[in-house]
Amino acid sequence: GHIQGDDNATLTLVEFSDPECPYCTRFHATMDVLFEEYGKNGSLAWRYVNLFPFDSRPDVHPNARAQAEAAECAASIGGEDVFWNFLSNLFATEEPRDMSAIAEDLGLDTVLFESCIENDTFADKVSEQHNLAYNTLRLRGTPHSIVILEDNTSYRISGAYPTETVALTFEAALAGVETVKIQRFLDMFQERGTTETEINAYVQEVFIPVIKASQEDTQ
Repeated sequence: GHIQGDDNATLTLVEFSDPECPYCTRFHATMDVLFEEYGKNGSLAWRYVNLFPFDSRPDVHPNARAQAEAAECAASIGGEDVFWNFLSNLFATEEPRDMSAIAEDLGLDTVLFESCIENDTFADKVSEQHNLAYNTLRLRGTPHSIVILEDNTSYRISGAYPTETVALTFEAALAGVETVKIQRFLDMFQERGTTETEINAYVQEVFIPVIKASQEDTQ
């Protein structure tokens, strides 16, 4: 996939996503907000990998493969910054976009861009990303994100959680809360019968003491 942020960041979030998915649009907006804080201070790297329903359900999100290949073409011409700007344009609306118009707005050579698309230049690369997510990791829904720490432990964010919830997992991970405990926190949201009171109690018991201790250590 493509990455922005410090390669040596404490946290790396790998986002498996699809610009035609409305929940992905919501989560991508969340990550835009969080990257401004955690990416800019070097705590977070953000990696993007394509995951679409095009192999199993080509009738769902029919523009997904074309959008993915177009974003790769944009990156090959303009570099990583252009890739992320192109992606942001795709996520800006749930309506189909004229990808050549986006490329032109970003200052790309549209002849090269359209030639890249017509020649299916990045079809194999997009398929490799999808196969990694779908067949190897067996991910079935989008958005699906994996947050990897420096010690190679990880936790998964399955769905479009609110900005505050995702930020809390970052704070917990950076403070040293074990990833298995962070995963437990996220899983509680999807368990039937779990109340908001129970979730808040878990945060107060497991997260807050560690986060406060970490903050005191850095003062």
